[in-house]
Amino acid sequence: MLEQLVVIGTLFAFLMVSVGVVVARRTMPSAPREFTVPLSPLIPALSVLATLWLMINLRVQTWVWFTAWMAVGLLVYLAYGRRRSPFAADLARGGRHRR
Repeated sequence: MLEQLVVIGTLFAFLMVSVGVVVARRTMPSAPREFTVPLSPLIPALSVLATLWLMINLRVQTWVWFTAWMAVGLLVYLAYGRRRSPFAADLARGGRHRR
């Protein structure tokens, strides 16, 4: 079971990187690039599809555990950020959050 969780976690991270490449290239086209992606956005799109195919073929039990661990991680992240966020401290002093 542990190896399946490692697999789905790695695939999820790869999925996020593949999507991030396309999003970054669209939203920040003039940003300096350390590497090039051949045939972009075709290669990232194909990697998203291949990764999704591999993830879909994992067992349901793996998806249940993955969802549970993601929920726990999100709760820890939100609880930690709520106490230690500089924006929260500024709001507590009566300031306003500005973008």
